Amino acid sequence: MDLITPLYAGLGGEYPYFLLDDGETPRLVLMSRYPLQGYLPPSDAWRTQWAQVETPLGLVTVWNVHSSSSLSQRAWEWQREVFSAVANQVDGEEGPVLVLGDFNTTDHNDNYRLIADRLTDVHRAVGWGFGFTFPRRWLDRQDLSIATPALRIDHVFISKHWEPVETHVVTDGAGSDHLPVVATLRWRY
Repeated sequence: MDLITPLYAGLGGEYPYFLLDDGETPRLVLMSRYPLQGYLPPSDAWRTQWAQVETPLGLVTVWNVHSSSSLSQRAWEWQREVFSAVANQVDGEEGPVLVLGDFNTTDHNDNYRLIADRLTDVHRAVGWGFGFTFPRRWLDRQDLSIATPALRIDHVFISKHWEPVETHVVTDGAGSDHLPVVATLRWRY
């Protein structure tokens, strides 16, 4: 499926800059109002995008993460490798950093701490309620919705350069089994 065409058709006017990974489906996309420069992530940072956004206030480093789940020991180790690689890169950054995406892990998993020990989880800082993002809905055998999301596995992390203002989950996540997360941030000068 061509992912960028419907995204660009709907959002391209407001977010004309985009980076599309060259990986397997599902693809990763970063879209921005400001120019983006993509970088090759470390080899152990599988299914991530690493970029800098050239904003009017300066450069911002962004990591877009789509981790494997941690349902088996090997998957947990693989996830840990990815988070460790991202964390190591974040440790070397002096400017503003955003790390966001589908981490496929909750805030109760040790792997989550690899990022949360370095950066602020926006939901924990200013969110309200559980902030559940997955699954968008569960269905029973008669195709009736029987439950709402029960896990928060999509996260937005920020460096000390940002002040978290607000975050919420969008209740209509059309096209995904996850609900979107929106975070409002203010740059600290």
